[in-house]
Amino acid sequence: MSCRVLGRQMEQFMVRRLLLDAAAAGAVSVKGVYLPSAKNSLVKGLYPRMGFLPTGEEGVYRFRLDEGDLPACDFIADANS
Repeated sequence: MSCRVLGRQMEQFMVRRLLLDAAAAGAVSVKGVYLPSAKNSLVKGLYPRMGFLPTGEEGVYRFRLDEGDLPACDFIADANS
């Protein structure tokens, strides 16, 4: 995802869509991994901001679909919803 759209709710929209699709496919949780690099420090806190919880393993987060509130996106419409 381009850094030009970060902070404009595109990340909320994309994560929400991914979580909805995972739930529809029968998943109970989604795992996210942050691998630090010289170019991605801007998104270091993305998973916690989206409601993912740390697993205890460095850089690994999990969103439980039966427990978490999905990220909200105020103005980007989803044609599939």
